[in-house]
Amino acid sequence: MGSIARMLRPGKTRPRGLSLLEILLAATLLAICAASLTQAHVTAMSATRQSDEYAAAARATREALEIVAATAFDELMIQFPVDPLTQRRFPFRVYLSHDPNDPARGVLPGLVDDYAGELVIVTDETKDRAAWGGDLLPKNGLPDGVKSFPLPLDLNMDGDTLDNHAAIVTNKTGRRYPVGVIIRWMGRYGEERYETWTVISRY
Repeated sequence: MGSIARMLRPGKTRPRGLSLLEILLAATLLAICAASLTQAHVTAMSATRQSDEYAAAARATREALEIVAATAFDELMIQFPVDPLTQRRFPFRVYLSHDPNDPARGVLPGLVDDYAGELVIVTDETKDRAAWGGDLLPKNGLPDGVKSFPLPLDLNMDGDTLDNHAAIVTNKTGRRYPVGVIIRWMGRYGEERYETWTVISRY
């Protein structure tokens, strides 16, 4: 009897459980933390995917330029003709994995098909700056090929930048072609672009 009295005497409180308000507050905090972690994970995955896409584009660009560099100057137009249907020169796929045996290799989705890459060879020095770009697929009537290359350029090396096509033989033996590899694909947040330019010359 004495022990029961000691347990129930004034000033002592019984242990109690959590109230409904405390449970709701804890659940809310847990949901906020989980949402934050999920968002951070999604953001990290998106950044990784974008980084992988740009790495694949850079690798494909190097490989395409190596093919161009291994081609004789006078064979460039023969080896890389313009497709009469699409008006594209040497379209190619860009693979996310360099290993051809990788079952999950995947390709960068081009803006209109699986050919995200395209080779551009500038041979006409008579056009104005706005026309240098070329209308890449999807064709919308706007030049979007060359964006940063310093053009016009004296392609047939006769001292005049606006007089002729580089492909036409003149009394000068020197000729040069601005050559670019342009890769455009549909990324997570819209159109992405990677390009590299060089000049192939013959003297």
